[in-house]
Amino acid sequence: MAQDFYEMYLEEMGQIAPMSAEEEARILERTAAKRLVEGNLQKVLSIAKEYEGSRLPMADIVQEANTALTLAAVEYDGATEWEALLDQRVREAVEEAVREQEAELEVE
Repeated sequence: MAQDFYEMYLEEMGQIAPMSAEEEARILERTAAKRLVEGNLQKVLSIAKEYEGSRLPMADIVQEANTALTLAAVEYDGATEWEALLDQRVREAVEEAVREQEAELEVE
């Protein structure tokens, strides 16, 4: 029984292609970026709440902030401090969205 399992395991392993170094690096990079996003959602929400009461609905503010977080995680290369990059990107995105909303309301 144990020998049958081992042989079946070896056969299955033979059907799985080994991971190249490049593929491994890409996967690790995506995993790190995903965790960077997940681990900073509360921080981004805290920044987004500073814009509550603007003419942009809070749901839109949060969406803009989360999009900026995701883009910052992809952009991050270690050249700048993560906290500074995150804060800058989120504020830029939300402030731009607020400006666009205000401009649209002025036209109406």
